[in-house]
Amino acid sequence: MESRTGIKMNEKEFSYLKRTIKNGVDNKESIYHIVKSDPVINVSVAKVYDRLMKKLTNLPYAAKSI
Repeated sequence: MESRTGIKMNEKEFSYLKRTIKNGVDNKESIYHIVKSDPVINVSVAKVYDRLMKKLTNLPYAAKSI
């Protein structure tokens, strides 16, 4: 049985995800819409929200890594 860990993607895919989410949010789009409307993103909406909430709960670190 494999335990669950973070988002499984390479650095290029993760960079694309971050850039796409940021651009969408800057354009006032919901994260749900951003994830569901982009055929390249292969991550669930729940996983994106989970990752985002982990970053927001540790703001000094989040500011450096987003």
